[in-house]
Amino acid sequence: MESPVEEEWKDSDIDLDELDFGTARGTPPPIASNSTSPVIRSGTLVLGPLGRRSSPPAAPNAFFSTATHKFRSSTLLTPVRSACPASDVVRCHPEIRQVAGPLVSRSSEWSSSPSETRSTVSPPPATSPEGSVQLSLPETSRPPSPTPTPNWNISREASPRTTGHPSPPTTPPLPMEPNYPPPPLPPTPYTESTTSSRRAGTIVDRRPGECGRTPAAPARTYQQSHPGQPSGMRAGFAQPASSVGDAGRLAPSNGQASREPRQEPGRALPPRPSAVVLERNQFMPGRSQGLILRRRRLTQCLAPRVVDAFDGKVASHAGFQSLVITSPNQDYVPEYPTERRIIKTYSDGLWGVREYSRWPQELVTGMWHIACIPIRGKCDLPVVLWRNLRPEEDWYEDRRAGVLSLGYLHRPIVEELNTAVELVVAAFRSIPGLSGERRVLGDQLCLMLRQCAGRMTRLPSRPGIAVAVGVHVQQLCLELAGLRTYLQVVAPRIEAPRDFSGDVLPVLGTFVHEGSAAQTCTRVGLPTWFLQPITAHIKVWRVVRAQGPYDLSSQESQPPIFHHPTVRAGVMNLTGNWLATMVQGVSLQLCSTTPISLPTSPMGGEPANDREMKRARAMELPVVTKTLDLPAAPAELPDPARAKKKPRPRGGKKNKPRDAAVHDRPPTTSAPDRHTDASERTAAPKAPSPPLLVFCRSPFFRPPEPWIRALRKVGKLHQPKQAVLYFYPPPFLLATVSTRTTLPDRFAPPEIIRKDEKVHRYLHNLVRIRHFCRVRLLDPTIPGDPLTITDWRDALWGDYMIKEEPPVTGSEGDVRRTKRRYDGKNEISRLFSGIATMRAYSEEDKPTLAWLAVSKDVAAVDPRVRYYLLWEAHEISWRCELLALDQVMVPRDGWPVMHRWEREADVSAVWGERSGVIGVLPHLARDVHRFWWTEKTDPHWKSCLPPLQVFLALMSRWRDYPNRLRDMPRDADDWTSDDFEAAQSEAVQYYVETFVKHFSRLPTCPFRFPVKHKL
Repeated sequence: MESPVEEEWKDSDIDLDELDFGTARGTPPPIASNSTSPVIRSGTLVLGPLGRRSSPPAAPNAFFSTATHKFRSSTLLTPVRSACPASDVVRCHPEIRQVAGPLVSRSSEWSSSPSETRSTVSPPPATSPEGSVQLSLPETSRPPSPTPTPNWNISREASPRTTGHPSPPTTPPLPMEPNYPPPPLPPTPYTESTTSSRRAGTIVDRRPGECGRTPAAPARTYQQSHPGQPSGMRAGFAQPASSVGDAGRLAPSNGQASREPRQEPGRALPPRPSAVVLERNQFMPGRSQGLILRRRRLTQCLAPRVVDAFDGKVASHAGFQSLVITSPNQDYVPEYPTERRIIKTYSDGLWGVREYSRWPQELVTGMWHIACIPIRGKCDLPVVLWRNLRPEEDWYEDRRAGVLSLGYLHRPIVEELNTAVELVVAAFRSIPGLSGERRVLGDQLCLMLRQCAGRMTRLPSRPGIAVAVGVHVQQLCLELAGLRTYLQVVAPRIEAPRDFSGDVLPVLGTFVHEGSAAQTCTRVGLPTWFLQPITAHIKVWRVVRAQGPYDLSSQESQPPIFHHPTVRAGVMNLTGNWLATMVQGVSLQLCSTTPISLPTSPMGGEPANDREMKRARAMELPVVTKTLDLPAAPAELPDPARAKKKPRPRGGKKNKPRDAAVHDRPPTTSAPDRHTDASERTAAPKAPSPPLLVFCRSPFFRPPEPWIRALRKVGKLHQPKQAVLYFYPPPFLLATVSTRTTLPDRFAPPEIIRKDEKVHRYLHNLVRIRHFCRVRLLDPTIPGDPLTITDWRDALWGDYMIKEEPPVTGSEGDVRRTKRRYDGKNEISRLFSGIATMRAYSEEDKPTLAWLAVSKDVAAVDPRVRYYLLWEAHEISWRCELLALDQVMVPRDGWPVMHRWEREADVSAVWGERSGVIGVLPHLARDVHRFWWTEKTDPHWKSCLPPLQVFLALMSRWRDYPNRLRDMPRDADDWTSDDFEAAQSEAVQYYVETFVKHFSRLPTCPFRFPVKHKL
């Protein structure tokens, strides 16, 4: 049976990485008996690469190679066949002697028969002037038919003669973590051949057999070193004509003294990493003046855990022609994220090889934290942050939204991601002693993270968008975790003078293309991949192929996320720092919505068309985010001249009955019937004023005392010139009572309670359409303009059939009013039945509210349904109105996106988290306990002080801000209960007056949800 080496030797494609010599794979190959005496040079082993032959050559040469056994300390020198000229040399460090013993034998005799297995010691041959020992290889030899055992003379100095294989060395093994501080490298002059190789370096993937066809000139290794730099940090490169120096290294040809550290008496030199490069990076005469990076390598020993920053445990050309990627502390080379003009997104929400949260990226100034992002399984973060989200697996459609193909990620995934968000944000907030500059980036990441997490939780979207939002939450969480690692671990290491290269952090790492950056990253323990010109002096332990991502999608996302309107395939890489641009661009596209703005009529001018004031065209506006705006309608002051004008008789043209087709709802009992005569109308009790003009107490709740005082102080407002708008169904439409309503508490006198028999149908239908009413506020694909009270009545009534306008006989004004009325009603029908695809109202429907199935009877008698819907209407209206008023008082149309988001986050902090615009959608289970409007008699009033201070800070930028509020204490410890009550009353009063001044109606106030009615 032939030996494994012979079997592979017969193969035409020999892979040295798969060979295992010595006792691990069988006996060594045969060696010719007529071989001449080899010549050994101390530290330099003259070898030749493997030949590529289809059959054994007639006279194969032999050379020595090293085979590593199972134990590190046991290394054998094994003869291997070769058909290449013996002049091809490779470099071998002196540390080989530390593993295999000093190579001090002067000759070696090979037996011609299997019986001659004993090696003899021969007289030492003549040494070179440098004192090195040479090993000459046999020129011609033929293997005998039997497989003889090689017999060589390898012995220690002043040791008895050994027979057979040498015994394991007694010297200690090589250290695995060399501690070489990388000093700065001064410029070193190169010879002409070295300079040309750097200038015209190329990478050619040549197989081992091809090296025998290229004539190679005799070459010797050259160790280039720098002052103050350990000599083991640079590998030798092939260079003709140079003298061999001590320890097998070449002295510079100009006669310059060697910079090798010399051994002092009684002190041993520190061990250095060693490697045997079988096929070196060499010049190819007769071809292009470039270098060849060989793909096949023979390793003398296991590479240390960390090598020098300029060398490589692994190396790969990675598709480059004159560059090579080396890593001093990693065992693989990832695919290099080549810069592109357009950065694309893919169907899994990730960015391919430019996915900065899962793939190493190029080091960017000011964004070192990207290299510090933790890797999966090496930290205590939830594993959901590395989960690959798929639209077909992790998304479900929410039919309650009323729009087809809108849904959420599965609830367990959303809950785990929200938990991860809370963990990383809390961990970042807990970092002590952060300066303002270092905290700015973290605050921005927290802001974007809150925006994305809120959108993922509260706003349904299509499958691709939902996955992209979830993936962006993962990205921002990992980036924030990387920032924490950088601030707590890496930044102190950079500032410290110690060497942390042995403690490699379990993070992504980075690509670098500058030597100083490679040294710094290696010293602080970051996984580093150095993109450098290929030269013959780079020391490499193993050459590998670059690994691409196997679990990332290659299908582009639909629709793609783009940054520039003319480029719809990705984000323009307009600057070198594409990463920050991409993160902000994706956050903007995913977390922002279509701009909404309403035109306002100038003071004293003619009001614009009602429908034009209510419907804004988003495509005509340059704003890039959706804002909740109300038209600034100044309050109308009483005019003495107009007050003297005789009012129109009640039985005039305005009170003529309208066509029944316009509104087929039963008449309300809150006002006298139109068809009663004048005497009955006179006898009827006076109807209460509309709640939008005067404060009316509700029979279901009691507002906070500061709000009651402020709303009463305003008094009764005049009828506005134009229809007032609401973002959500007005709460007073849900606060009326009917004959079936049971009032729990008498918050309002019976004589002023508004009665309406339609309220049960309003409540029942609102349970069905409330999800769509919430989504339309923020979804960019749905018109989200505020609606008038009449529009909301039509929406709550639920008749979404398109009606034809009947012929109207009368004046031109009657025709215009009838047309406007039908157009408005049909537009609401198109909104709810066309865009929302909702059916008309049916009394048989049983939509769910939380977990409760609500029928018409349940909506009429169950107080939990009314309190839930009433509290939600108050909260959404109050939050949207505060945002809209702040938009008027502090215009920010021209602000950068991040500044606008920060201002909106400040507004949302008044009622809860700093989540931005998405925070206008309340969450009952979480927000019901955040009510902070209380009185000074409450023993827990100090817990309500922080949101009050946020409210004061928000309004401090408004015009005519009261000086009394400016004089309030800034430190919470200085506040008293009297200060709290005074500040709260003054702040609410200022807010109410400012709102009435700009919108000509009373604002909506919050109220405490009764916990006993919680679902």
